[in-house]
Amino acid sequence: MISKGKKSVALCAAVLTALSISCTVVDAAGDPAIPYFSVKSKDQINNDGKGAKGENSVAIGPGSTTKFRDSLSVGTSNTNEGYETVLVGNQNKAYGLKPDLEYAYGATLVGTNNTVMGTSGILAMGSKNIVYEGIAIGAGNKSMGENAVALGHQSSAMYTDSIGIGFGTHGDADAVIAIGRAAKGSALGGVAIGRYAEVHASTGVALGESSVSSRGAGVVGYMPGAVGQTAEEVATYLGKAEEYKSWKDDVEKNKDAYTRAKAWHAAIDAERKAFREINEARIAYAENSTEENKKAITEKYDAWKKASDHRQETDVAMRPDFKTINDLNARYGQIFGKLMSTGGAVSVGNEKEGITRQIINVAAGTKDTDAVNVYQLKAVESKIPQTGAEAQKHTSVAAGTNISVTEEGTNNGGGKNYKVSLAENIDLGQNGSIKAGNTTINKDGLTVQGGPSVTTDGIDAGKNVITNVAAGTKDTDAVNFAQLKAVQEIAAAKTTIEAGDNIKVEAGSAKGSYKISATNTYTTGGTYDAANKKITFTRNDNQTYDVNLADFVGNVTDTRNTIANSDTVTVDDTNKNADGSTNYKLNVKTDGKVAKDDKGIVTGGTVYNETRVANDGNYIKKDNTAGQNLTALDKGISDLVNGMGKLGTDSAVAEDGAYVKKDKTVGENLTAMDKQVQANAGEIGALVNGMGELDSRVNKVGAGSAALAALHPLDFDPEDKWNFAAGYGHYKGSNALAIGAFYRPNENQMVSIGGSFGGGENMINAGVSFKVGEGTSPYAGVSKAQLAQRISRQDEIIRRQDEELAAQKEQIREILAQLEAMKKA
Repeated sequence: MISKGKKSVALCAAVLTALSISCTVVDAAGDPAIPYFSVKSKDQINNDGKGAKGENSVAIGPGSTTKFRDSLSVGTSNTNEGYETVLVGNQNKAYGLKPDLEYAYGATLVGTNNTVMGTSGILAMGSKNIVYEGIAIGAGNKSMGENAVALGHQSSAMYTDSIGIGFGTHGDADAVIAIGRAAKGSALGGVAIGRYAEVHASTGVALGESSVSSRGAGVVGYMPGAVGQTAEEVATYLGKAEEYKSWKDDVEKNKDAYTRAKAWHAAIDAERKAFREINEARIAYAENSTEENKKAITEKYDAWKKASDHRQETDVAMRPDFKTINDLNARYGQIFGKLMSTGGAVSVGNEKEGITRQIINVAAGTKDTDAVNVYQLKAVESKIPQTGAEAQKHTSVAAGTNISVTEEGTNNGGGKNYKVSLAENIDLGQNGSIKAGNTTINKDGLTVQGGPSVTTDGIDAGKNVITNVAAGTKDTDAVNFAQLKAVQEIAAAKTTIEAGDNIKVEAGSAKGSYKISATNTYTTGGTYDAANKKITFTRNDNQTYDVNLADFVGNVTDTRNTIANSDTVTVDDTNKNADGSTNYKLNVKTDGKVAKDDKGIVTGGTVYNETRVANDGNYIKKDNTAGQNLTALDKGISDLVNGMGKLGTDSAVAEDGAYVKKDKTVGENLTAMDKQVQANAGEIGALVNGMGELDSRVNKVGAGSAALAALHPLDFDPEDKWNFAAGYGHYKGSNALAIGAFYRPNENQMVSIGGSFGGGENMINAGVSFKVGEGTSPYAGVSKAQLAQRISRQDEIIRRQDEELAAQKEQIREILAQLEAMKKA
């Protein structure tokens, strides 16, 4: 407790802010502290000093509150609904946002009107920053992704590991980096550095103002010498046409896998879109906290969870396909090797806007994938004249009789490609001929020496067999041997027709023909003799035949079963069918009783009435089954027996105990035991809570120790004897800041003091350091700056001495020369 006054108020506020400990300001008469430490405000919140609700929490200033433990609010209208969360400034808010979060945790907000709504490594510093996860420093920034960083003004980092630094800069994809005014990154792992730079291809890089990178991986580069620059044409030029065709065929065979991959990518895009929409809903609520905007968060959260679940389903469906597609991609890369890019393009310009840039100071490349410089191109160019003369020589191809020549593009070597064609109709004139071996074609026809000929006089087989003759169809066609043989077989064959039952065969009107007719083929009538059990049929030729059924009818026996009444079942057989059969109706008697020796059938209602009680008792309830009531009754009796020792016997104890006395009744002893058990339970609960609090305090002490360990003094400087240091420490979810001061009156002595604060566990250290020894060094106590000055002066002295020595050497040389001349004289 300290007396009231400006210095006292300021000191108490500083202590509360820096060390999170309590202090009371009183006036000379010992009246209670001034609520706001001399801050003028009409706000009644925290006016009574009760704005701090959480354990070990501190709220300083009008309208400032803390809800959970180890939190701090300093300033005006700060709303702190987080654990171990620090708010310093005005109108800052830290809270959890359902359905995914119920409170903030471990956040730090410094400035005005900043909002934090998450629990993972959060820092908001400046004004009007909105943070879900990550860090935002500046004004109007949004950091919504895990580990995201947004620095500057109106910048955003919306996805995991994204970074946006600058004015109006946006990191709109996982692991993207955008730096510079209005720079934008919208593809995984992309980098955009420079004003208005943009990256739209995964792992692409855009460097420089207005540069755009939009070309993705898997592009086959330009191949000099290839007829065309398609993947197939380049593969052909590389001599890998078959490999490319095989790869393409396998892609077609596995098109279902690619269809599933397409669905997988679509699910990822849908989940990403839903994630952005829920973050936009969170931002809208932070800017305007209405119930409608709060409801929108729940709706968007449910949509995001649905999209996330669907994406996980596609993950499972794709698992068998990942290896197949990866293997096919690897084969594609092996076909083109270093001609194919495996990552997004690096851009230093903008094709659409006509922006290009030179890349200067490039060293000569050594590997196939290195860039080359102009020097290397000039070296290649110098080799061209050596082959230029040969390259300028051309080969001409001219058309001749029955031959045409046309120019068709260029070949793989870059030269002209000529197509030589034979005329469709070849004219060799009256005396021309074509000869191949023993065969000659001339104006008379075709002649084979020693063989057949086809001339204007006809066809001469040359006494050879003509083979492979197709079967003739027209009267003037040649026939083959198979047709002739078939005619011979028909001529030699003889057909005989014999009559069967009811069939008549006669000679026909033409030679070799027959007339076949049927007789007695149908029945025209019939009669039945009931007395003799006989059926008589009459045919169309008036003949009759009999079927005797007497033996069959006499031997038929009725095999039907019969059903009779029993004690519990009656049979109704009054319903007769048209064919003489009977429909039986069975009636079951249900007049049995739950009684000894009763054999009647009992219904469920009868059992229910016999086994259920009418009203509830102490153990037996009317809505329970018989088994449940018996179990409850058994337990009640067991509890009674266990409580009284033995039913109907004396339950007194033999000797007095700590809580049970022999002269007390069972009820009184049980009451005493119950009170002691309750007291023990309370003490155990307090012990458990204390252990939990101890664990939290250990974490905070660890963080404070780490922060203090980060304080280090600089080297001794006699002109600047004071050093100041700041440090940060983190240990198992707890954070702490430390500040320290170091004073060195001379090189051999140092006094230090430091303190760490944050989370309610504050630490202070102080120390004195000194050296022991003779201290004979002439440079003891000399600073680096003084040594630098002394060395500089010594360098100047040495330089002058060198000049003087040089002058003296020149003088000595002249003197020696004069002496030498005098000797000669």
